[in-house]
Amino acid sequence: MRTHLRKGRTAAAAVAATAMLTLAACGGDNGNGGDADPTPDDTNGAIETPVTGNGDTPATSTGGGGGVLNLAMNQDPGSFNIVDSGGNALIITAAIYDTLVMNGPDAHPVPAAAESWEFSADGLALTMTLRDDLSWTDGVQVTTTDVVATLEMLSSTPGINQGHFTSVTGFEAIDELTFQVNFSEPDVTFLWALANAPGVIGRADMLDAPNAGTNPMGSGPFILNEGETIPGAMWVLDRRPDHWNAAAFDFDQVRIHMMPDPTAAVNALRSGQIDWTSVPAADVASVTEAGFEITQVLGTAQTVLRIFDRDGDLIPALGDVRVRQAINYALDREGFVMAMTGGLGTPTNQMILPSTDVYLPELANMYAFDLDRAHELMAEAGFADGFEVTMPSIPWFAHTDPLITSALGELGIRINWEAIPPAEVGTAVMSGRFPMAIFVEGDPTLPTHVFSGNYSPDGVFNPFGSTDPVLTPLVEQFMATLDTAARAEVGREVNRFVIENAWDAPILINMQMFANREGIVYHGTPVEQLRIELFTVAG
Repeated sequence: MRTHLRKGRTAAAAVAATAMLTLAACGGDNGNGGDADPTPDDTNGAIETPVTGNGDTPATSTGGGGGVLNLAMNQDPGSFNIVDSGGNALIITAAIYDTLVMNGPDAHPVPAAAESWEFSADGLALTMTLRDDLSWTDGVQVTTTDVVATLEMLSSTPGINQGHFTSVTGFEAIDELTFQVNFSEPDVTFLWALANAPGVIGRADMLDAPNAGTNPMGSGPFILNEGETIPGAMWVLDRRPDHWNAAAFDFDQVRIHMMPDPTAAVNALRSGQIDWTSVPAADVASVTEAGFEITQVLGTAQTVLRIFDRDGDLIPALGDVRVRQAINYALDREGFVMAMTGGLGTPTNQMILPSTDVYLPELANMYAFDLDRAHELMAEAGFADGFEVTMPSIPWFAHTDPLITSALGELGIRINWEAIPPAEVGTAVMSGRFPMAIFVEGDPTLPTHVFSGNYSPDGVFNPFGSTDPVLTPLVEQFMATLDTAARAEVGREVNRFVIENAWDAPILINMQMFANREGIVYHGTPVEQLRIELFTVAG
């Protein structure tokens, strides 16, 4: 069984998981949510009411008439080439293109362009049916020819989304509205992926067009306004009143301003240039005093001291479970929450959220801060004097470096920090050069992604290819189990092993802070923060 988040997703996919952290590097981001793993029981009928990006019916949907919405984003899409779409750019991509499904409030998929779907009993075939009112902006109907052509392109072209298709063997258009995806083995992550970039639908006869990346033809709820758009500075989207889900969108035009500097974004909010932005923790009090509404979203990501060299290939000490446990005991997680986020976070020793069905509350305090116990374990392992290790200094987490240096220094662990340029972060972290690294876990609501990405032999965040005779078969079993309850039971075994054997050292659940002007309501959740339908007119 090899249904994993493979290294084929590469550096870009890893960096995409940290995209929301850039504006919040001084204080938080996070998530919450239920077990988000789609299974064959997740078969949905057609929707009769507008749906938002978190699966809810908009509380105050006006279906347009809300004027112009100005948003600040820190990541420029660069291109709308479907192969490379993802990260924060998805807010624009998902506006121009339809996705086959959306994430519901508990991260289970809900209908979007596909109104229904069903897995075969053995999990080796997924049959999906499109809505019959999907159309491109020129009025031509969207058919399964377009869907299959897009999926074939994504699965065969190297890029950040190709790794989602490792278990797919082919696609078949059964009729104009029905198509089938075939798998070599059950893949419990694939349906979830279709709510994101891999589920975007492109027009078959325009996928290879020279201007596909700059002037995209989509079937989504918005059209790119080329005349007002300033590439690299501001992207302007005009609402399509004839879209099947038009009533879910309150604003007739959306302007997305590229503002990589969080201070500039906050100043733009104060001046009225924008209506919404992510806010660093240090600015929350002043922004609140200025009359802006703050939304806290807990659990969109977790900050983790990742222990990659679990076999001790580069650092023999890390191959000893007692040393890895000592590192966990040496982390004052409550102190880290205060120092890193100003208290806007939650300590954790587990890679997934408490709201998931594989979380183990009985182990929540297993690594309560205890330097005496940490020293005992280091001595028992024969490393009472510690050791020297090189770790990457990542721009988004550089403020954390002194904290880690101090905490591990208590055990005699001496860290040499190697500065990594932003564009090289993903490649460096997953290169196998570094035994440990401070990095984000971007999918804590999704146990399948956490376990396969971190603990399968070819997982994205397993650059040393660590295996274990107990854990590796458990991860394989977890990924192959289609029944939700049965999979959760195996998942708890995986989680128990990972915690007790200290395969990583999670530190805290991040909190993302957002601010918006009066008159706008932001409905972001741990599952979805970046879809236009999450913004509605107040009242």
